[in-house]
Amino acid sequence: MSGETVLVTGGTGVVGSSLIDELMGEEDLACLVHNTPLAQECENVKSYRGSLTDDKLGLGDRDYDELAKTVKAIIHCAAVVEFKTDHSVIHGLNVRGTERILQFAADADAPIIYTSSAFIDRAEMLEGEEEGVAGGLREYLQSKMQAEDLVRGSGLPYAIIRPPLLFSDSRTGRITREQALHKVLKGISTGTLPFLPWPPRAHADYMPQDIFAKALAGLLRAGKPNGEEYWATAGPEAIEVDDLIDTCVDTMAEHGVEVARVPTFDVEMVKRLIVPAFLSEFDERSQERFRGLIALAMVFGTDDPFPCNWSEIPGAPPHPTRDQLRDVLSLTVERTWSPAAEAEELAGV
Repeated sequence: MSGETVLVTGGTGVVGSSLIDELMGEEDLACLVHNTPLAQECENVKSYRGSLTDDKLGLGDRDYDELAKTVKAIIHCAAVVEFKTDHSVIHGLNVRGTERILQFAADADAPIIYTSSAFIDRAEMLEGEEEGVAGGLREYLQSKMQAEDLVRGSGLPYAIIRPPLLFSDSRTGRITREQALHKVLKGISTGTLPFLPWPPRAHADYMPQDIFAKALAGLLRAGKPNGEEYWATAGPEAIEVDDLIDTCVDTMAEHGVEVARVPTFDVEMVKRLIVPAFLSEFDERSQERFRGLIALAMVFGTDDPFPCNWSEIPGAPPHPTRDQLRDVLSLTVERTWSPAAEAEELAGV
């Protein structure tokens, strides 16, 4: 490990972009991009156009060899997270792409920090699901578990870190790219969601993108990892679904918008009774969105919190409290769907 550069994959995604913001000016960064260019511009951030699924990362011999000589550590964030995508595409980037980046890590003699998913803890809940969003989510979780196995078996110094749903920046209420939870919050906050297939005591586990990026950066700064695995979740501090709904409704009310409180139902009851009776009444797009909500509910809407060992992550910021997570939720609603958000947009803020 003789280089001075940190290689970040997935630099245009939610995790990667926040991580670049955190490390910019502190580390020399190389970012592998495919189609979307980096939003960040800085003299110590260099982008390489390539592909994780191609030989030599799609860079060609010269760029590949040059990069391998300069890299001191790799943070692998790139993944397919669009669950309606063909299963072969999900497997291709998440598994074969991890194989390629591990080969690069070996050539660079560099340790790797792999960003997985806390939802692998719930993967068995999707057993038997093959079609639609639920099938794509099952394939995604299987691909993340396979990638973890590849990292463990690589013989390289590594760490694995597992976030829950990535959420808005704790300071601004904004997010790089809208996540599934934001679509749920929009339905609650605008009164367009007829019901929610999550039990009221289920834990809504999310982590603000900037706080997770700080944890990743702390792990990088700690030096060469030694096979540690971290659950970077809200864990027991995750707010419950009832609280999530109340926060959305109360925040809108503070801005003069009265929204009816959305009722909640157990997901199994929704699948058994409501879907067969009413789903065909909706248009195709609404049906797809509803199936996506059910798929998310199957792994998200459980009473048991995710595992969490945040305190063991070296250099991580303090673990956010329930009140802080609730505040980020309220800020997100205010900045996205309230009249205050519309005023900001009109003002060009």
